[in-house]
Amino acid sequence: MFKSFKTTTEIILIAFILLFLGCKSPTESSFNDNNDGVNPPVVDNSIDIGKADTFEVVTWNLMNFPADPVETINYLSELMPYIGADIFAVQEIANISAFQALLEALPDYNGIVMTSDSYQNLGFIYQSNEITVISYEEIMPWEDNIFMRIPLLININWHGQLISLITVHLKANDSGFEDEYKRSRSCELLDEYITTNLNDSRVIVLGDMNDELTDTATENVFQAFLTKPTEYLFTDMVIAEAVNTSNASYPSYPSHIDHILITNELFDAFSQPESLVRTLQVDLELTGGLYEYRTYISDHRPVGVRLDFNQD
Repeated sequence: MFKSFKTTTEIILIAFILLFLGCKSPTESSFNDNNDGVNPPVVDNSIDIGKADTFEVVTWNLMNFPADPVETINYLSELMPYIGADIFAVQEIANISAFQALLEALPDYNGIVMTSDSYQNLGFIYQSNEITVISYEEIMPWEDNIFMRIPLLININWHGQLISLITVHLKANDSGFEDEYKRSRSCELLDEYITTNLNDSRVIVLGDMNDELTDTATENVFQAFLTKPTEYLFTDMVIAEAVNTSNASYPSYPSHIDHILITNELFDAFSQPESLVRTLQVDLELTGGLYEYRTYISDHRPVGVRLDFNQD
């Protein structure tokens, strides 16, 4: 089913060194300057982003989970610990029993999942020895016609750091004014909710947002956040500005539509040297590549961010 993770990592590392040795300064950031928009950024393709002293969160649309009633759980029960994130925000959970089976196959993890949607529910999976859940709830359920899937808020304690995460799955498609209006209005409502209820909190909004960050201002559904750069930051903007088939979260198009937004209380943590943001190319870990990945796991790649609180 899988390549050896160790062997795959070594192969990728060797290829990376041979290709870029002598071309990339060891002091350069993971993303090269790409102001002309021509050359794609050079990135480390490793999906292992977990570190003992940093906080990692991943958003992952699991495509009407499970794609296969047995194999999808087998894949994820190996991949999630290998990725090593402290918490995964997951979308499109169609089968609640299968979700519970996944948790049983992940002995070091626990999770929550909602049941308010008929087949595309939201949830979180987290390392139980790293995270204490303080509370969770669906927010703004009266706006379900706008959000389509009601946002899920979880408040956690990670090593003394209090963090609020909101996972979303915004309206899909781009067939007209209504689709974009619902995504735009969803962002406005999230901004209003955060301002009213989570002011001065460390907040992360993440999920399948079904739109690109780089549209022009008149067409950009994320203006509620983008027009407030002192309050919000899309950590994955650097990916969106140089998207290609390798780093796109939705590779079949390709487009980058799965995002991780942070509030200014997290800006310092994200600016630290150990912090990073990355589209996780899980398909490189499979012998069948993207075809195997789409068949058994998802049509979306996960996107992860690492935050370093050690300087706080």
